[in-house]
Amino acid sequence: GRIGIILNAVGVIFVHKFNIVVRTITYIISIALPIIIIFLEYKNINIIKMIKISIAKIYFSLGNMKKAKNILLEIIEKDSNNYNAHMILAEIYEKEGGLRKAIDEYVICIEINKKDYDSYYKVATLLCDLEKKDEAIEMLSNLIEKKPDHYNASLTLSDLLIDKGQYKEASSVLIEAIKYNPTSFELNYELGIVCTMLNDFKSAKEYYEKAAELNSLKYNSKYNLAQIAMLYKDLDLAEKYFEQTIEDEDLSADSYD
Repeated sequence: GRIGIILNAVGVIFVHKFNIVVRTITYIISIALPIIIIFLEYKNINIIKMIKISIAKIYFSLGNMKKAKNILLEIIEKDSNNYNAHMILAEIYEKEGGLRKAIDEYVICIEINKKDYDSYYKVATLLCDLEKKDEAIEMLSNLIEKKPDHYNASLTLSDLLIDKGQYKEASSVLIEAIKYNPTSFELNYELGIVCTMLNDFKSAKEYYEKAAELNSLKYNSKYNLAQIAMLYKDLDLAEKYFEQTIEDEDLSADSYD
């Protein structure tokens, strides 16, 4: 009997304290929530839109593109300059294969945020996918003019120019890019290729040597150095570089020939 009385007493005390905690938390929330809402409104942050954007992201991650798009289009209908909604919509269209629609959305993102350089680059890569390489070149050129240290833009632009046989233009792009990334293997190696195409073997040798120095595992640089050495009839140096490429399975057959 006494044990039962004690347990009942403990239960009453626990429930009483629990109710106090609940009431305290409720009281704090009732005060804090309006303050948070007022602060968000002052900062021009729409909490409802933020929640909807989060829900759209969840649907997107779960692969339910239809529901995600419906939410995003509803947001855009009421707020045409909602950057996040346009960005997620662009990613959805891209994933679905609607590249033109994706480009349109990325362009809107750029119009909303002029410094959205990643969207500039994204538009260029999508234009390449659509075989609109001249437009991609123009887009990348504009991007590099605005942000000359954009590494991927410089590499992609140089690749496109090389494909079109515009080696001098590609050289100019790479030389400018290497100012910001002097220790880039890719930029030095590509400059070596461009200089070779321009028959500037002295400069090509310098860039290949730099590339080989930056990444000793990239035997292509040494293979090209060997070929340049042969052009200069420096057979001992050519043999040295060819020997270094033998370790690379992809190049070893050519090195033995």
